[in-house]
Amino acid sequence: MTITIRLAVRDWDYFTPLALGDIKPKHFTLMIDRVEALPQNLANSPHYDAGEISFSHYARNRAGNDESLLALPHFLMRGFRQRCILTTEDSPLNALSQLAGKRIGVTGWHHSGSVWTRAMLRREGIETKDAHWYAGRLTDAHPIMDRLGNFGQPGNIDPAHGEQSLISLLKNGELDAIQ
Repeated sequence: MTITIRLAVRDWDYFTPLALGDIKPKHFTLMIDRVEALPQNLANSPHYDAGEISFSHYARNRAGNDESLLALPHFLMRGFRQRCILTTEDSPLNALSQLAGKRIGVTGWHHSGSVWTRAMLRREGIETKDAHWYAGRLTDAHPIMDRLGNFGQPGNIDPAHGEQSLISLLKNGELDAIQ
């Protein structure tokens, strides 16, 4: 009997050998779906048996006594990782220290990369209260979902306007930067 594991992953370069079949498991069949966005609830997904998840998301679930996911720790990104901070081509912003007082978009408040980026800003003297944060989907192709959890703070940490994508809000000038 052959076991098949259906795996949902985003299109990261480190999955290329698996996705192309250069690396094959010996004792089971692996079906990989490269997805733009992971299922909102991987534990209850009818389409996938496994998938990647950020460590901070997993730790937050476990701290809330949610044991619906079993983690197999395999840290593919072995180097320090934070989110890129993007602005428009004509933006005058070119240093972290310039983000004080700015409108910054994030794809998820509690994601590991976002936590590390806020730590980098804190090293520059910019606390969470020193910017206005908006959480939303990166592009129109990403799903609309709650990206704040219980971390929203009206007037400081808000959902993106009208479910618009962060890219659209940046291009429209409604955001100064996105991460």
